[in-house]
Amino acid sequence: MFERSRRMFERSRRMFERSRRRFERSRRMAEKRAQVTERVDYWRLAIEASAQSHVGCRWAGVGAGDRAL
Repeated sequence: MFERSRRMFERSRRMFERSRRRFERSRRMAEKRAQVTERVDYWRLAIEASAQSHVGCRWAGVGAGDRAL
């Protein structure tokens, strides 16, 4: 009787460990995706800002262009 309950306990512990590992893996993947997205957003913002400064110096007189004059 004790042997059976011990086996069941071991089995449930193994299943718990497996689900915990899966959860950790999915959490890490989600974090990685978020970091990549943040990086992409950063570059997109930087590109937009530089484009606006170029447009600004040509048209509106604002941005990096007029500060250089």
